[in-house]
Amino acid sequence: MTLVAYQPLLTGSYTRPDRPFERRYAHPTAYVRYEALRGAARDLGVTPNQVVLAWLLHHNVIPLFGASSLEQLEEALAAVELQLDADLVDQLDNA
Repeated sequence: MTLVAYQPLLTGSYTRPDRPFERRYAHPTAYVRYEALRGAARDLGVTPNQVVLAWLLHHNVIPLFGASSLEQLEEALAAVELQLDADLVDQLDNA
């Protein structure tokens, strides 16, 4: 079975302060996971969006997202090349 993640970047919530998590995603554990995601992105020198996309691809999930600019498309395409080591994947899986 192939899994497809619809709207994996949560309409910009990971990177845009003006777009907070939608109510259905805004629960205490979401913010713990978000901090783990931000830390991973900071450590890798990439964006949180790239970590989300790379993590999904690592788990063989196809991320379905929309890009409204060339910059967003290039950011997403760079995530394809991003390799997450086993420790980081484990950290993100358990956040």
